[in-house]
Amino acid sequence: ALTATTMDWPEVVALARIIKEVNPDIWVVVGGFHLNCYPEESLSFACIDIGVQGDGEETMLEIVQARAAGRSPYGIAGTWQRDADGVPQKAAPRDPVQDLDSLPFAARDLFPNHLYRAITIERPFATMTTVRGCPYACSYCGQTGVRESYRARSAESIFEEIRFLIHSGFKELIFFDETFTVDRERVIELCTRMINSGMTIPWTCRTRVDLV
Repeated sequence: ALTATTMDWPEVVALARIIKEVNPDIWVVVGGFHLNCYPEESLSFACIDIGVQGDGEETMLEIVQARAAGRSPYGIAGTWQRDADGVPQKAAPRDPVQDLDSLPFAARDLFPNHLYRAITIERPFATMTTVRGCPYACSYCGQTGVRESYRARSAESIFEEIRFLIHSGFKELIFFDETFTVDRERVIELCTRMINSGMTIPWTCRTRVDLV
């Protein structure tokens, strides 16, 4: 399972080809902004089997279940796949997840966190995305296509995951939301919870200049 922006696309294709060389029976599934914008072009690469458009949690679960049961994944909602003639076809769209708090925390214990490094960031560090979509429409941003589907996790949910991360030994946190401070009250509530609990984990975020 790979994700791609357009800038990353050549590396994603190169990695997908390596995977197929290792074992051509492995399903290569690609999602991300590039796939969302160019699904048919993305599926023109033979090394990519399935494209996932939109939120990936439920779609990926069904793909994995199909693989485990020996079923074809063709037609799973939210996917693009090639038909018998090799033509990319779109399955029914999947509704975006509205309640982000309902999604479980990532199974970070299954991930080799110790192998990852970032300049000036203490290891092991964790990343987190707390919103999807964006109410703005900057022409240069990959979020433009999902402007109308802005959704955010609650301050309580974020706080509980941060507490879990600290308990798990993580030393620093990076929020990868493009506009972390869209909802001012949510951020204030989160920070208040962190201060009152005595949390000292350093963290960084991204936002627009007019939302600082």
